[in-house]
Amino acid sequence: MTKETVYLGYDNECSIVVTDDNGPIDFSTFTKIVINLYKLPSKSIVSTIDTDIAPDLINFSSSEGVLIFKFGGLLIPSGEYGADLIAYDVLRPNGLKLADGHVGSLLVFLFED
Repeated sequence: MTKETVYLGYDNECSIVVTDDNGPIDFSTFTKIVINLYKLPSKSIVSTIDTDIAPDLINFSSSEGVLIFKFGGLLIPSGEYGADLIAYDVLRPNGLKLADGHVGSLLVFLFED
């Protein structure tokens, strides 16, 4: 599991490296990233971050699997959130789910005031 801390109200960034069996994922060919956040242990989405709507919140231009998140300005209550991570490109217009946000999530964000 990867847990990233987001300090609400600050400009801190956090980043992860996403890999598959072949190594780091080349995100430079992807057109969109969507993160669905679940307040753990809930199974209901409480917030969705979509780079088509808010392109500055996630930098996914890396060919080395790096995703940079700029979530400090989000209006979201403090707490721990599991995250779906879905990447879209021309070959996968319905998305490629890279992480599931439910209990046991591989990607968790801890939002702190």
